[in-house]
Amino acid sequence: MTRDRLFEFLSELPDQDHETGSDFMYQNISEFLDILQYEPDIIFYELGGQYKVDPAHLDEDRISEEEDVFRFTQADAGVARSTSSRPYIVIEAKYSEELPYSGDIELYDHVLFEQLELYTDAFNPTYSVYLTNYSLVVYCDEGVSNYDLREISLADATEIWELLRAPEELPREIAPSIKSAETNSIQTEYFELDTVEYIRALREVDEADSTVEKGDSFERLAVLLFSGISFLRKRDRKLRTHTGEIDVIVEYLGSDSLTIFDEYSRFILAECKNWNDSVGSDQIRVFKDRLNEHGLDLGVFFARNGISGDTGADASKRVRDIFRDEGIAIIVISDYELKQIRKGMSFYEILDKKLYELRFAE
Repeated sequence: MTRDRLFEFLSELPDQDHETGSDFMYQNISEFLDILQYEPDIIFYELGGQYKVDPAHLDEDRISEEEDVFRFTQADAGVARSTSSRPYIVIEAKYSEELPYSGDIELYDHVLFEQLELYTDAFNPTYSVYLTNYSLVVYCDEGVSNYDLREISLADATEIWELLRAPEELPREIAPSIKSAETNSIQTEYFELDTVEYIRALREVDEADSTVEKGDSFERLAVLLFSGISFLRKRDRKLRTHTGEIDVIVEYLGSDSLTIFDEYSRFILAECKNWNDSVGSDQIRVFKDRLNEHGLDLGVFFARNGISGDTGADASKRVRDIFRDEGIAIIVISDYELKQIRKGMSFYEILDKKLYELRFAE
C-alpha cells in the first residue's frame, strides 16, 4: 500500500548518510513526491519567487522609498502546472549529520517553520513542506504540523498521505511572485525587459501542448529577448529558404558605443528547439551549415534542455570546434540561462559572457 511505502520511506530517513545536502535533496524529494503520486512533468526544481520585505528589515534610506522592496528566494522544488503557476506544494530539503540545536527537535522545527513562512509569502502554495532527515514540517492555512521522523508511526504516515497526496486538479492562477513583479523590469545599459511579460512568455512555453505551439511559443520568447536589446530588431520569422526554414532572423542596427555584435555579421540567426531532450551534435551541424549558406558568423541556438555533451563531448565540443576552425560563433541558450534572466540577469550580459568563454575556452 502507498501509505505503508510512505511510512517506510520516512522512517528510514534518520539513518541515511549523505556527503552533501544536495545528494539528500535530489534522492529524497523525487521519491517523496512519487510516493504521493505526483507526475514528474509537474515537479520543478529550484523554483524561484519573490517576497515583499518587511520595512523593519530595511535601512532608513530604503524605508523612505515609495515603492515596495522585494527580494528573490528559491525553493528546492515545487509542484505546479508550470514554473509561473501558483504551486500546490513547495518543498525545501535539509540534511544534517547530527540534529542541530543540541538535539532540541522543537527548536529545530521552529526554525524550519520560519523558513516555510517566507515561502508562503513568496509562492502562496497550498502546502509548504520542509523535509529533513530528522523532521517533516507541513504548513498550510489550517496551521502547522510537524513530525519527528525518529518516532514516525503508521498513523502519522496515513495523516501525511491524506494531507499531501496529489489532488485531482492543480491551481490554475498565476504565481504571486509574478503579480508582485508587475512594476519591475530588468534595466541595464544594453538590455531592458518587462518582468511580467517575460514570465508570461515563459508560461506559454511551459504550457504549450502541440509540437507547433511548442515551437511558436519558444520563438516568441526568443524574439522578446532580442527585442530587449535596443540595437537589435527582429527582421523575419519562419522564413522559408530553398534548404529549409529559419526560425528567427535578427538584424544588428549598429550602436554609438562598441558592442559584442560589432565584430560579427549584420544578421544573426536563431534556432529554437523546445524539446523534452537535449539537442545533439547533428542539429548543431545543420545550424552551422545554415549560417554558412547565408554568409553569417553568429547564431543563437535556443535549446530548452541544453545540448548533449555539456560535460565536454558531442554537441558542446562541436560548438567549440566550429568556432576554432571556421570562426563561426554559436551561442547556446538553455533553461538555465532563461532562469538567470528571470532572476534579473541581462540577456546581453549572458551573450557577452558566452562569447568570451567560447573564444577563450581551453
